[in-house]
Amino acid sequence: MNIEIYNDEIKALSKKASEHYQKMCNLAHAKRQPAPVIKSKNYVFSDGTVMEDCLVPALASAKDGECLFVDVFDNSLFTEQFVQNKGVGFNCTSMDDIADSCFEDTAFILLIDAKKANSRWYEIIDFCVQKAKNSTTNKIVVSILLPEVRTIPEGIEKLEEREYSFFLEKTIADLTNTEKFVIDIETACRKSFKDINGAQMSLLRFDNIFGGAGTSSPAYDIKAMVEKAFKDGEVIINKQDHLVKFSCMYARDAAMSVLAGLRYGKNGHVYNVTNYCVTVADFKETLQKLFPDKIALKTDGLTYSKNDVEKHCLSSLKFMHEQIKMQEYLETFENALYFSVCCWMNIPFDVMSQLDCYEGKLDRLKTVEIDILMEIDRICRKHNIKYFLAGGSCLGAIRNNKSIPWDDDLDLGMLREDYEKFRKVAPQELGEKFIYSSHDQDENCHYYFDKIRLKDTYFSTFYSNKFVLADGVFVDIVVYDQTTTNVRKCNRQIKRISFMIKLINLRWHGYPIGSGITRLMCALLLPFMKLIPFEKYHKWYDKLATKYKKLKNAKYVLDGGLHLVDGPFLKESISEIEYTKFDNMEQAPIPTGYKEYLTFLYGPNFRPEPNISSRLAAHKIARLDLGKYIFDSNGKQDFRAVDIRGELFENEE
Repeated sequence: MNIEIYNDEIKALSKKASEHYQKMCNLAHAKRQPAPVIKSKNYVFSDGTVMEDCLVPALASAKDGECLFVDVFDNSLFTEQFVQNKGVGFNCTSMDDIADSCFEDTAFILLIDAKKANSRWYEIIDFCVQKAKNSTTNKIVVSILLPEVRTIPEGIEKLEEREYSFFLEKTIADLTNTEKFVIDIETACRKSFKDINGAQMSLLRFDNIFGGAGTSSPAYDIKAMVEKAFKDGEVIINKQDHLVKFSCMYARDAAMSVLAGLRYGKNGHVYNVTNYCVTVADFKETLQKLFPDKIALKTDGLTYSKNDVEKHCLSSLKFMHEQIKMQEYLETFENALYFSVCCWMNIPFDVMSQLDCYEGKLDRLKTVEIDILMEIDRICRKHNIKYFLAGGSCLGAIRNNKSIPWDDDLDLGMLREDYEKFRKVAPQELGEKFIYSSHDQDENCHYYFDKIRLKDTYFSTFYSNKFVLADGVFVDIVVYDQTTTNVRKCNRQIKRISFMIKLINLRWHGYPIGSGITRLMCALLLPFMKLIPFEKYHKWYDKLATKYKKLKNAKYVLDGGLHLVDGPFLKESISEIEYTKFDNMEQAPIPTGYKEYLTFLYGPNFRPEPNISSRLAAHKIARLDLGKYIFDSNGKQDFRAVDIRGELFENEE
């Protein structure tokens, strides 16, 4: 098993759950409703479901609330990785230890695997009810992993909550022991709910879960299919693989759904929880797509009718409707299967496979950016201008002497005096294939920092694609300005610069942006703002940024990029430079005080790479067109020059 991915699942769940919780709190505040509450204690009872691998350690790592695992079953029921972590990341207790305790502000989370049909669960449900009742601050969440859902009536796509209950209890004559167990558990919950006296209870149903350290998928053994495919080097899709459709969910998403049910689930409600409705063929086709170099795809070529497909699906409509914005925190089917397979088969995570927005051109993009950097370096050395790799570029150089694999841009930093020298000489010194992009060089460009771009290319983000400007592959030049040691004056300077940036962006857009009162204010301001030339705004910005330019022996500087609002940091950390290897550049400059500088940007723990799930594209790409540089980063062969109005405007000569 890939332990890195297993541990990342826990961290990713904690992060996503925290973000979702905060968003729900903000939403409740906007509606003037009570914010959801995190319980101070969380008792987890489990018979070894696949969800506990993520859920219990994630609860233990949360800043709010204490997680206690109630050990009521034999350890042999748990996954190997869970047993190894048990007692390390969270506390364990027993029912005997808490038998005489009184409970307030407590959650009782029951993770039940129906296929084990363990009769002890009736005792545990009664125990939790007795401990939770008589307090409105206590809550019980029963999560049950169902057996395989039988074939549902023809023409019906999915079953809702009460439809499934009727289907299971009234239409199936030959119930299995597992199905009888599900009916009995839900009956026990309904009976207990009547005696709960103030505490809350809700029930979540899951049918097929895959991922994490294991899998629980009664409809289809996904893990066994994956292991066989890697062993044989192929998957074979037959007609039957297309004819059975079932609902399922990624293990990490299932664990997050338990947390959502705990925090936002309505009292007395039952929820079906699932995310995908897929066939076995979908799993096999996606597996081969994700690992084409390891697995071949074969098919029997037989046709089938969609009317022949058997459905075994539950509907999660109620749950997703009530858990507002939950869907945006759930993984896509392709990503979920990729994480699962890497974990099961101990395959290193390939970050490039997740960066499909670059269409395979990210390495070429980085090569082109290094060409721009080499040109900037040439000019700076000629004119004795000091610069350094900034932001993520500096971080990549310190970590591995190369750009961060999932980063798509290159950032350089300069102190104000060097920056002013550079912007004077660079427009004339740059080679013919480069552009100096700034508000005073391009009347259509209104960024508040300068860029060096490569001609005849496009690298448009969702933001820049709104405007008509030379929008090629770029290197950012971030300026660092002096500020005062007076905290009050420094904060005032930051607020004024930030406000001016917002005004420039609003004026550039030319239409109201934002929402609510902000949008209304923008609509009122814009007609008056349009009367003022753009150049005025940039002069006001420069005046605010350089307010303490002449301050002697200044101790602090402000970041001229996205980290402005983070406040000042020591000027001496970036005043001097040293050299290191960076990608194809043997001598790239970095600040001698890079530790202090990177700590300011990313915190003291900047060296380790982030969670796997956080290695995402740096920009939302709207267009990436390298033109003649797609084959050769030097672009030696002539080709039509870019016309920013569009391709058909390009001159054939």
